[in-house]
Amino acid sequence: MKSDFEFLLDMIIGPREFFYVMECDVCGFDEIHFQHPITKKQIGIACKGCHFVCKLDFVANPNDNNRYFSISY
Repeated sequence: MKSDFEFLLDMIIGPREFFYVMECDVCGFDEIHFQHPITKKQIGIACKGCHFVCKLDFVANPNDNNRYFSISY
């Protein structure tokens, strides 16, 4: 059975797989970075300890070849 936090990740980040794990700067618990299962691009960060979820949306800038990203909390 999925936890409430897993349902939250499903709603905000969607399909995902683990990219890497590091220590959360806020609570010291595991901060998990996720990547998209097909494109393998990083799509989000989450920490179950402090209930932090962040979706990363990479967007191409039409004016140049640089890429930037927006963050959704």
